[in-house]
Amino acid sequence: MDRIKSWYIGFCQRVVANSWLFVAVWLLQISLSLQLLPMWSWLEGWMIRHSLMGATFWAVLLLILVSIPPRRIGRWLSWGALVVVFLITFLEQYVISCYRTCVTSTIMMLILSTNTREASEFLSVIDLRPLALILGIVFVVSAASVGYRRLSARIQIDRWWKVALLTLLLVLPCFGYRNNVRTYREGLTTTFPIYAQLAPIDRFWQSTYLTWNTVKQIDRLHREFETMDIGRVQVTKDLGPHTIVLIIGESLRRNSMHCYGCPYPTTPHLDSLARQGDLILFSDVVSSKANTDPSLCELLTFHTTDQRRPWYEYPTIVQTMSASGYYTYWLSNQEKVLRFGQAMLVIPPLADSSLFVNSRLPDDDLLVSREESYDERVLPRLMVGKQFARGRDKLFEIIHLSGQHMTFSKRYPKRYTHFDPQDIAITVGEPNDYKRSIKAEYLNSILYNDWVVSTIMHSYDDTPALIFYLSDHGLDMYDNPADPESMWHDVSKQALPIPFMVYVTPAMRRLHPELYTQIKEARERPIMSDILTHSITGLLGIVGQASDDRYNVFSPRYWSTRPRRITSPDGHTVDFPYPVDQDPAIGPK
Repeated sequence: MDRIKSWYIGFCQRVVANSWLFVAVWLLQISLSLQLLPMWSWLEGWMIRHSLMGATFWAVLLLILVSIPPRRIGRWLSWGALVVVFLITFLEQYVISCYRTCVTSTIMMLILSTNTREASEFLSVIDLRPLALILGIVFVVSAASVGYRRLSARIQIDRWWKVALLTLLLVLPCFGYRNNVRTYREGLTTTFPIYAQLAPIDRFWQSTYLTWNTVKQIDRLHREFETMDIGRVQVTKDLGPHTIVLIIGESLRRNSMHCYGCPYPTTPHLDSLARQGDLILFSDVVSSKANTDPSLCELLTFHTTDQRRPWYEYPTIVQTMSASGYYTYWLSNQEKVLRFGQAMLVIPPLADSSLFVNSRLPDDDLLVSREESYDERVLPRLMVGKQFARGRDKLFEIIHLSGQHMTFSKRYPKRYTHFDPQDIAITVGEPNDYKRSIKAEYLNSILYNDWVVSTIMHSYDDTPALIFYLSDHGLDMYDNPADPESMWHDVSKQALPIPFMVYVTPAMRRLHPELYTQIKEARERPIMSDILTHSITGLLGIVGQASDDRYNVFSPRYWSTRPRRITSPDGHTVDFPYPVDQDPAIGPK
């Protein structure tokens, strides 16, 4: 008994000596909660209390764990625990700056979907002020701990009441944490707002668990997708030899395109094609998701947001076109990421051939530097006038561009530096030179994108071809009244409207004028981008087991009154009940 008593008194003394770690861990977590409060105005008091209790519990738990071993070992454990908590804090700080929310399993998958180039580019523009606060907390507490250790040596835990009081202080957070444990269990099946009442460390572990399950699922998809039975596919139209091209842009908002009413002359080539009548602009299109991977999973499959089954249980557009007699080709200037990082990467291998020029051709003459891969690199690799295997005379080509992905200044050559920051207006929030510079770079990247996309379209002029172009999503550009400092993917009225257009080549227009008429008649219908696969296949007369004319914008049966509701990872929703051009909430372009 005396030995146990002696050990416990020594344990209590080590708790006092290591209490600086409690302060550091608690402050690191609270610093994140304070940043989230302005974004989560809907949070109720009880949610905030649970979050604070969780932060206290983890600070106490780490304090106890590092105080159990002898002092020298505990000292190393203390600094190790501080490093781990700092890394978790840094991750959530990144997420707050990038996605304006906390860590969730959805956010973790988005981070895994980011390649090294994208990550480095984003870190170059991340707001470092909150990070400086975090580093400041670590520095101050660490420096204070040196002096505190001397002070703590003088604090004697030699009376029973001191031991009892300290024990009570260590045990109390455990009782307050009971509700967080229940929340944690519920959170294994609920994504949000359950995260709001968890401490940062709680959110990290829970998100890690859910993400691990998702990664295992994606790995299974990579093995099973090629053997998927898509059922019988029937072609009801005989269009003869022709080409279908789908160009997918990146982070392009329609409000920054001159052809859609932007005052800046960002799209001179597309303007010209639209005036000639060959390019048909759709006036009311919004993205179904605010990030690339979830958006493309719906763009490129028969899945829509209305359906309860997961997207990977639906046939892809690549499989369907291949089963319809098309030679399928995937051409991308996006950098490949890890196998488990993007769910949509199960789709490119399904094509007859695929090429990622950004990954495979580092010494290309078109590449200005190894860090800058301009979209013009896809131009020499277009499938124009090629002969395909097995006697096929129809081509389906997907071209995935880097488009307007951050950093914007790296998306265009210097010869396209046209817009001056001083000529750029900031209409929401406090204007400054940094915002003007970012917006000017974004407009320059659109000017370059205009040339690339129009060049792709003109490449097929002598071919009967339909060329579809849309963006995966848009972004805020310092114009969101709810968050004037936002310049990122967001579920907002400003970020979700995207361009969607169809180029009918002169050869296709001569051979099939009915297709041109059919496309033109649909240009003002309200659209959410998840219907793309239904619409393209429906227009071509391709019918499969997953086809639904209600989602075919070119069909007279199109569901034009379909609700368009987009939900963010934090549960925030945005509705588009009426045309984008008439929506007063979108604000200035």
